[in-house]
Amino acid sequence: MKAFLQETDGGASSSSSSSGSDEEAACRRPLCLPSSSSSSEEEASPPRLPPLRKAPSLSEIAAALTSSSTFCGAAVVTFFHGLGETGLLSALLYFLKAKFHYSKNQYANLLLIIGITGSFSQLTVMPLLVPKLGEQKLLVISLVASCGQAFLYSISWSSWVPYLAASSVILSMLVTPCIRSIVSKKVGPFEQGMVQGCMTGISSTASVVSPLIFTPLTAWCLSEATPFYLKGFSVACAGFATLVALATSISMRPAEVQPDRK
Repeated sequence: MKAFLQETDGGASSSSSSSGSDEEAACRRPLCLPSSSSSSEEEASPPRLPPLRKAPSLSEIAAALTSSSTFCGAAVVTFFHGLGETGLLSALLYFLKAKFHYSKNQYANLLLIIGITGSFSQLTVMPLLVPKLGEQKLLVISLVASCGQAFLYSISWSSWVPYLAASSVILSMLVTPCIRSIVSKKVGPFEQGMVQGCMTGISSTASVVSPLIFTPLTAWCLSEATPFYLKGFSVACAGFATLVALATSISMRPAEVQPDRK
């Protein structure tokens, strides 16, 4: 948007200049003149909006991320977790189809279990655990569950094991809400959009980069050209990416609510 759209103030500058000239003209009029015409013009004129705030530049976003170790850790956790999560989803279908001959209906059932369990987790489990454990501890637990899920997928020895691994989504789905809550408590109310949008951008970047890495890796692991027999190696690599996020989250400080500042 910043590259292709021109920054405007929504006509606020022109309306403010016109309002200033109207006020000067009104001040020059005698006091005995009626003000009915001016009041009717004010009612007919459109509402004047304040000028829009300028969008933050990349340097401002980089300065915000490097201003605190919490922001740096949150950025690293968001990127590697997104890298591992998207890589797991992109490689899982091919892995299950090659090893257990999963059909599209079985894979759809697996995704349905993940979606329902994840929704239940965010609606009920997280509100119960956050007051007792805190976001930082719950983030570490969620990343441990995410790593265990990926590694359990990679060493699946039967067709029912992926369903067992999918049950760990009840904890692994809490990674994103926890990291968003930690970041939200470190900034004031006027910086929420910039920081949360930056986290979304980092996660989206990881979602774009991940298939470029894990799709050819999965094709290589499932081919006959591999020097070792481990069809779930690409899924295990997704778990190693999440393991980097786990190591980073352990060194992060607990979230503390910052005072409101502009």
